Amino acid sequence: MKPEGKFGYHEAISLVVIMMTSKVFFTSPSVVMKLVGTTGW
Repeated sequence: MKPEGKFGYHEAISLVVIMMTSKVFFTSPSVVMKLVGTTGW
């Protein structure tokens, strides 16, 4: 983060990537259950 407290280009890209990957992993546990059954847990 810059000393002024503003987000730079790299921080914004990192935040977007983290949000997208967390959404992929945590939004659909029911799909995981359908694919692999109880082994997914």
